[in-house]
Amino acid sequence: MNLCNLFINAWHKYRDNIAIIDNQTNHTVTFHDIICHFSHMARFFDQHHIAPGSKIAILTAPDSAGLLLDYAVMATGRIKVPLDNTLSNAEIKAQIADSGATILFYSGKYREMALQLPQEELLCLPVPPLAALPVEEFSPGNITPDQLLSLNYTGGSTGLPKAVMHTHRSFVNIISNMVIARDIHPGDRFLNVRPLWPIASVVVLAHLLAGGTLVLEDRFRAENFLSLLEKHQIAYSSLVPTQLARLLARHPEADQLSLKTLRCIDIGASAVPAEVLDRALYLFNRRLAILYGMTEAPWSSYLRYQDIPDLSGNELSGLIGRPVFASALKIDQPDINGIGEILISGSHLMAGYWKNEALTREVLQGPWLRTGDLGKIVGSGYISIAGRIKEIIRSGGKSVLPKEVENCILSWPGVAEVHVFGRPDNEWGEKICAAIVLSVSPEKFSIEELSRFCKANLSGFKVPKTFYIVDSLPRSHYGKIKSAQVAEMTAGL
Repeated sequence: MNLCNLFINAWHKYRDNIAIIDNQTNHTVTFHDIICHFSHMARFFDQHHIAPGSKIAILTAPDSAGLLLDYAVMATGRIKVPLDNTLSNAEIKAQIADSGATILFYSGKYREMALQLPQEELLCLPVPPLAALPVEEFSPGNITPDQLLSLNYTGGSTGLPKAVMHTHRSFVNIISNMVIARDIHPGDRFLNVRPLWPIASVVVLAHLLAGGTLVLEDRFRAENFLSLLEKHQIAYSSLVPTQLARLLARHPEADQLSLKTLRCIDIGASAVPAEVLDRALYLFNRRLAILYGMTEAPWSSYLRYQDIPDLSGNELSGLIGRPVFASALKIDQPDINGIGEILISGSHLMAGYWKNEALTREVLQGPWLRTGDLGKIVGSGYISIAGRIKEIIRSGGKSVLPKEVENCILSWPGVAEVHVFGRPDNEWGEKICAAIVLSVSPEKFSIEELSRFCKANLSGFKVPKTFYIVDSLPRSHYGKIKSAQVAEMTAGL
């Protein structure tokens, strides 16, 4: 089984159904159009001597043309290398060089960025327009399940390029897990407001291959998200925690929605303040679900909204539910509190890191992937996230989990977001610091009162030595806070 087989299966089942609606242009694409476009792209690749197995870098907008190019690269046996447009030119160059890609496709808005790359080493081409050709001209070819399908770079802004390798086999299993977890019905509409890089494109792909319809918005806008849900009669959508918080801040007095078609809003497992969860649970009539995964192991667990009917935001914070159908999670070497590293197993795991066997052996041990996340098993077999191994702060000879301190700070009025981290210190080894985003004006907030509150609710060695007030916290596409950037931006404060 390969990815192309899944597309052809969907074409046979849903041939004339609408697969994609581009909200910016109102352009629609059917499943038949998708297969026709794949046929066109297969011919295009051959004409430009881009053979199966070639690595193709992609710098595209979240529209139908860019998305179908992404899928066509994989479905025709080429290897996609999606690029993050928020990275610097030097970082993009490093990733292209590391991958060995010799072709780059770009959307019009990224033309200037693309043309700054070394043209003598890289063939830069605009994304081809959608085209319709006879379906009979397209077939999956000889694509094996273990053939490399994509190189997804992670941590590009914090060090040397590190690419996660996924195969057709792992992608098929990722998609299968998503479809089973979500219980998608043909015709269900999914609103996408997130950058389609890299795993977000797989989330919408799973919805598409189950017969669903994608509604593509160019970016998230808090002011029109709720109206889009109603306009397009959306069944599913996905938000990162930051987007959820901005949505609620934009509509602080909104009544509970009565959207008859809405079945679920997925949010990532990044820390979400309890008050944000409570407000979101009310607004969406408890139709929230929490997913957990990473580029190396997407969608490994899922907490369905049907399973959280009575839990408060405080009880939900940190919960990631149970493993999805073909995934296994366990806690490795738990301490006396039951906290240990979360390990993941399943056919959806990456094949390894591109050209980095040492790191692959370190992270993939037998059938298990070491996530670096700390967690514990709580009631009903759910798993709760406790923090990151690398984020443990060693202060005064004692270990401090940032999440425990963050939860305390988030319970104080006026705190919208917080990130707790360690900064090198001659006396303590590391001193505990907290970067805070306020939900009130600075004049109405007292750091001294917050510090006293922390001292009353935390052990003395866990109380931050320094509090920083910042406008925002730098985050990745998945809503995860970039700790290194927080430390850098607060260094001069």
